[in-house]
Amino acid sequence: MPPADRPLLIGLTGGIAAGKTTVASLLQQEGLRVVQADSVAHEALRREDVCLELARRFGSGILRDGVVDRKRLGDIVFEDGTARHDLNAIVHPHVLRRLDEIVAASKDKVLLIEIPLLFESGLANRFDVTITVEADRDKRLSALMRRDGLDRHQAKARLQAQLDEDERIRRADRVLRNPMTPDGLADEVKSLRQWLAEMRRAGVPPLNLTHFL
Repeated sequence: MPPADRPLLIGLTGGIAAGKTTVASLLQQEGLRVVQADSVAHEALRREDVCLELARRFGSGILRDGVVDRKRLGDIVFEDGTARHDLNAIVHPHVLRRLDEIVAASKDKVLLIEIPLLFESGLANRFDVTITVEADRDKRLSALMRRDGLDRHQAKARLQAQLDEDERIRRADRVLRNPMTPDGLADEVKSLRQWLAEMRRAGVPPLNLTHFL
């Protein structure tokens, strides 16, 4: 079981446009506390010091009215692995400190944190349970193009920027297959919820976690 002074920590990740946020929302509707690392990152991108540091690295063209334009920045980093690394090096420390604060203040028995780059960022071993949401690659590509208004080349670049699906599956404690239909996903989430309840009752190996950093 996790230490008594913190909740059971669940890390939720998965392929881009595979339905991670929808899964998190469905679990939240069932009463599970959910935190989205992307929302925390967006808060960091509004910080003046972060904006200035990013502008120094990527140029003032990424700013609009003094705030980071995420689409402009995304067009740069998803085409360039070095740029992506530099972005993460600037933003991730702020995200991790905020997540640390959230975990420390939580009174919840279970806390789910949705982190798109859970394995890539090296945070997986800081969670008691890791879950990856996966779906058909072509369906994900189409969904991503519709959702973000991307052309096929841009969407493929974003898919390729992530860890390979097989590697996510190998590392995760649980895989949720999203059939990309509402009823099918609801059934998968129900199964996941039952599994989590069983794990909570049975206990999980203690990881002696007290913070994210």
